[in-house]
Amino acid sequence: MEMYIISVILSSILIIPFTLKTFFPYLWVDILYVGDLLRILVRFVSRRRRRPFFFVLDRFLEQTAAHPDKPFIVFENERYSYSYTDKRSNKTANALQAHPGYKAGDTVALFMGNEPAFLFTWLALAKLGSPVALLNHNIRTKSLLHCFNCCKAKVLIAASELKDAVEDVLPSLTEQGVTVLLMTKHCNTPGIESFSDKVDEASDTPLPTSLRSHITFKSPAVYIYTSGTTGLPKAAVVSQNRLLIALAVLSSNGVMPNDVIYLNLPLYHTAGFIVGFIGSIETVRYKKRKPFYSILDSFLDKVAKQPQKKFIVFEDISYTYSQADKESNKVARALSTHGNVKAGDTVAVFMGNEPRMVWLWLGLAKLGCTASLLNYNIRSKSLLHCFSCCDAKVLVAGADLREAVEEVLPTLKQQGVRVFILSKDRDVEGFESLSDKIQQASDQPLSPQLRAHINIKSPALYIYTSGTTGLPKAAVINHERIWMASFLQSIAGIRSDDIIYVYLPLYHSAGFLMGLCGSIEKGLTIVLGRKFSASNFWNECRKYNVTVIQYIGEIMRYLCNTPKRDNDRDHKVRLALGNGIRADTWADFLQRFGDIRICECYGATEGNIGFVNFTGKIGAIGREHYLHKKAFSYSLIRYDTEKEEPVKDSRGFCIKVPTGETGLLVAKIGERTPFSGYAKNRQQTEKKTLRDVFVKGDLYFNSGDLLKRDNEGFIYFQDRIGDTFRWKGENVATTEVADHLLVVDCIEEANVYGVKVPGHEGRIGMAALKLKENMDFDSKATYQHVKKYLPSYARPRFIRIQVALAVTGTFKQMKVKLAEEGFDPAIIRDPLFYLEDNKGYVPMTQEIFNSIAEGRIRL
Repeated sequence: MEMYIISVILSSILIIPFTLKTFFPYLWVDILYVGDLLRILVRFVSRRRRRPFFFVLDRFLEQTAAHPDKPFIVFENERYSYSYTDKRSNKTANALQAHPGYKAGDTVALFMGNEPAFLFTWLALAKLGSPVALLNHNIRTKSLLHCFNCCKAKVLIAASELKDAVEDVLPSLTEQGVTVLLMTKHCNTPGIESFSDKVDEASDTPLPTSLRSHITFKSPAVYIYTSGTTGLPKAAVVSQNRLLIALAVLSSNGVMPNDVIYLNLPLYHTAGFIVGFIGSIETVRYKKRKPFYSILDSFLDKVAKQPQKKFIVFEDISYTYSQADKESNKVARALSTHGNVKAGDTVAVFMGNEPRMVWLWLGLAKLGCTASLLNYNIRSKSLLHCFSCCDAKVLVAGADLREAVEEVLPTLKQQGVRVFILSKDRDVEGFESLSDKIQQASDQPLSPQLRAHINIKSPALYIYTSGTTGLPKAAVINHERIWMASFLQSIAGIRSDDIIYVYLPLYHSAGFLMGLCGSIEKGLTIVLGRKFSASNFWNECRKYNVTVIQYIGEIMRYLCNTPKRDNDRDHKVRLALGNGIRADTWADFLQRFGDIRICECYGATEGNIGFVNFTGKIGAIGREHYLHKKAFSYSLIRYDTEKEEPVKDSRGFCIKVPTGETGLLVAKIGERTPFSGYAKNRQQTEKKTLRDVFVKGDLYFNSGDLLKRDNEGFIYFQDRIGDTFRWKGENVATTEVADHLLVVDCIEEANVYGVKVPGHEGRIGMAALKLKENMDFDSKATYQHVKKYLPSYARPRFIRIQVALAVTGTFKQMKVKLAEEGFDPAIIRDPLFYLEDNKGYVPMTQEIFNSIAEGRIRL
């Protein structure tokens, strides 16, 4: 009997995990996550119960004893081990203890940027039992004094580069009897003492633990200040207990002891200090960068590490990272010399996909400039509009786009804009050649000082919306947004040895941010294509050994619609990254082209919320979970598609929809989730925000997208609010109707939209169809299918047959113009069909149209 019981237990141990992983994979992941949390909780509680008290400093000393020579900090190519950090903090503590203006336990204000001395000093103060006030190094005068007074500090330790800021408030500090120490070896300013020289001379012997014996879990450890967006900054008191909890944060998210964490957030902030630095003490070593580390710096790091690795392959020509660096240096020097382009300027880039566009962007980044990426398909009025949005004084255009520029040249000249063409031809009236000037320029590196003014919030790019509902809008992309988009490749599982095929236009966020910038962050090889070609797509992948592809919009359907070949699965592609794939296409794609992991993402160029479907659930754009909700405050709210506004309750606030119901996605705008808006377009920026959503005074980003959440927490895209229409009192999702139409054998593509009908409320369904090659419209089969699978109000009442469906440059279907054209056969030359009750689709005639318009036929 005992053996039987033991056998059952052992079998259960093996079978239960296998069953959960196989049939309930998401539950299994949740169980593992809860297990990690419990393990961390046990560790936290055990530390709380230790006597004497166990604090963050004690964990650092444990790590130092366990691996003294392990790198703890990497900063500007310098490495500092745990042992060195410990000894340097001892020297700092001994130097401070010897100073007559300080006694153990005093509060000390730290006024420094991100550098190793910041960390050495904080550890030193922890060893002395002193609370530390982390002053924002960007504040000055009144705000600086206010923050200093909040914490009642007796000593101020400041970085040498902040000397001017300290001198501004020195008289007030002197009146208060504050000791001011500057991290420099020499200082001639009365009232300020040098401190680095005293640290260098001090002993590195450990300090007695009795200095911090008065500390309890409730004792203040640090003061961290709010940003002060609504007034003067406020000092939040962070206790020792809070810091101890922070030790567990990174390990709870899967960070391992062999990881290297890249920390570029300011150490005076909660995210940088508590989550980054304190969390790192528990598990990892980390890298700090100063000054600000941009995607350009990441590129330059790759140049130093792998100069001969292929960076871009374009039409059988390869360019290494080193070559790209030198070419971009030449571009920067040519623009600086001949275009008088300087740091802070905006330059408009009007080019197709080619390596020179990449060199141009890198060159502008080296000059500290912002690039405005113009859609090379726009012309005349739209082109001028986009150019005026960004206040650029220089336009650089590809030679093949000369005619498009000539159309607007008189206006550009009136505005004093200099126009360069990437051509070697001599300058002609209105244009200046650039290729010859680039060729003659030096390829020597440019000084980093040219971009010293840039920080993580500085604008890096202007990327334009597709303009499907009007003129394009210029979304402001700062350096923080570039980093966030770049890390998407890591989330998707892309490796440094992958080869990615980037054929999406580089003027768009998918091609530029996810494709180009993401590849730079990982150090990949990019196969750059001029444009998408469904017929030649897989040949290119085979030719260049592509392992990762991008997609957007209808691209995957186009690939599935190509004639089947015997070698459809003969390729090395292992991962596809993008957004906009429909569930039916997803399944068809995998069945036809093999075991390719699809990582579907969701996000808008200008948005402050995103999802990633890292589980591979077909049809979903992501999954809601606790950590995501903590990072992004978002909701799905009830939306009235007829009135085109959110539904409000009796108090005037929005209503969250329950699971399984479609709602409008809104995301709270805050410091961590900002919405930068559109350049020089306040009206459209306001239009994308919602105020007083759940409480008076709150502010949310209006995504314009209708999403749905299922019982497992998966999120599904349903429609755009402008695309969904209302008929007979019911909402009709265009994507759902289109999916049903695509099942009909003769239909290759479907674009569904709503059209207005005289004398009727709302809009009625209409579909523009592209038929499969050598096939006619099967009106009978189409009618039978929509009758069987769609309710009467959702069935397309009108059908329009087109040779090709209009899409944007990023392969999104265009509906607005089609909806405006309606269903009048006198205007539309394409074949039209009308769904006659109980008969099916019949050819649309002028007589039928007139009867509908005059009200003789009621729909």
